[in-house]
Amino acid sequence: MAPRPLSPLRLPPSLAALVALTLGAGPLAAQLPPLTVPKRHVRVDLGGSFAAWDQRFLAGKVQPAAQDFMREQVGSDFFPALAPAESILARVTGLAGSRFDLGKTTATHFVTRGTTAFGLAYGLTSKLTLFGMVPIVWVDVRSTFGQETGTANSGFNPASAVFGDAPGQVQSAQFFNQFDTALSTLAKQISEGTYDGDLATKQLAEETLAKGTALQVDLFALIAGPGASPFLPTQSSATGTALVGTVTALQATLSGSLGVTGFEQTPALPSQPLGNADFNNFVSNADGPVAGSLAVPPTLTALGDIELGAAYAIIDQLGRPGVRSGFRLAAQGLMRLRTSTRPRAGLFFDVGTGDRQPDLEFGMAADGLYHRFGARLSAGYNLQLTGKANQRISAPWQPIAYANTLAGLQNNLGNEIRVGLTPFFRLAPTFGLVAGVTYTRKGTDTWSLLAGQDSIPGAPPTLLGLDSEATWTTAMAGLSFSSPLDVTKGKPRLPLDAGFVWEGVIAGSGGRTPKSSSVRFFIRLYRRFP
Repeated sequence: MAPRPLSPLRLPPSLAALVALTLGAGPLAAQLPPLTVPKRHVRVDLGGSFAAWDQRFLAGKVQPAAQDFMREQVGSDFFPALAPAESILARVTGLAGSRFDLGKTTATHFVTRGTTAFGLAYGLTSKLTLFGMVPIVWVDVRSTFGQETGTANSGFNPASAVFGDAPGQVQSAQFFNQFDTALSTLAKQISEGTYDGDLATKQLAEETLAKGTALQVDLFALIAGPGASPFLPTQSSATGTALVGTVTALQATLSGSLGVTGFEQTPALPSQPLGNADFNNFVSNADGPVAGSLAVPPTLTALGDIELGAAYAIIDQLGRPGVRSGFRLAAQGLMRLRTSTRPRAGLFFDVGTGDRQPDLEFGMAADGLYHRFGARLSAGYNLQLTGKANQRISAPWQPIAYANTLAGLQNNLGNEIRVGLTPFFRLAPTFGLVAGVTYTRKGTDTWSLLAGQDSIPGAPPTLLGLDSEATWTTAMAGLSFSSPLDVTKGKPRLPLDAGFVWEGVIAGSGGRTPKSSSVRFFIRLYRRFP
């Protein structure tokens, strides 16, 4: 960022007041706040931030934040539990490409997240500082979801106990009763030798019995069995027409040369494709397989992850008044406690206040100052420890998971490496412009079942770790004030740090990273104690 004189700057009144305060400051100091506190002093940290996003980075591309909820055609790629039913349809109809089309879905997801942070730090020695920070986080989500019938070729299974209707349930029950009776009659006639006088007819009877039995098993599993599909192709769709054609062809064979009559009913198929109200009913119905919600989640206010740690000043040439050039090097370690709130299971647009798992983070910061110019080089490693969660299991691109995928899980989120560079230019003693970039790389998340948790067919916990490795770059720019401890004419002047910063994620690759923008402010007040 090119340096600019103070006079042309047009600042908001609150920042103008801060500038006025700094113009009266005397000794020069490093522009960025130090990590440590002077010996036997207490630092009170007050800060806040406001972040918002409605987009994300995935594989280096910018997408809507709700992209995972958006499909041109909803089928088993969205609800993987429908895959067995699609296989049955392909087998029964002979149409290799048979699949459900539940219409087109659209969605938006706008998240605002505010944090108020309260912290205390104490200078145990001239080099060692102990600190703690308590964040209060509120999260507000504004989301929409809609389904358009469009090219949809499927609707609710009329025989479904939850989503069907009485006429459809009666029709399908009659169909399977007649089907069972016809197959029993055919098997009896074969065993009694009814067709022994004509080998061709007997062979046809045996083939028909085998094919009919296989068809009955498939159709019962699809329409009326314990795991029956909640959806079926519509009567007018190509798949629905082919399904009914397979049944009527069998009926014609039975009632023709084989002489088995009384099988005339066809399975009930939906007359209309799925609509928006139907789709929302499928997701939200407490008796359905999803039993979740696409509604806007209630605003959440709760603790974030509390931090406790220590900082150590290795070299500090900048903590003395009157310094115009010098170097400062400090190390920091902290533990992040699992005090935050995770997204609530079944609220598919929900965003929690944190990951709710313990972390150990280690970092170093090196500050260099030369007259009006300086920079901070920082690096850190975040070791994410084992956490526990009750969560529905699904791939990230299949965000509406069935209720039966809820499981007790153990997770290790990918460790993070951060490197940042923050140059600054002082407009006045202790006050200046800061700007910088931070690069973060996160490893792959690993998930496993807790001891005693049964595995869930079709939902291995490893699905949750897919596309979780990511890198992103954050840019920042703002105003910073930092004044060190000074003693003038025997009277101490306590340190004061403050700042107002914009931050934004400007690039990302790999997994899903919110393209967030935020503003952050902080003030640090010092008092001698005891």
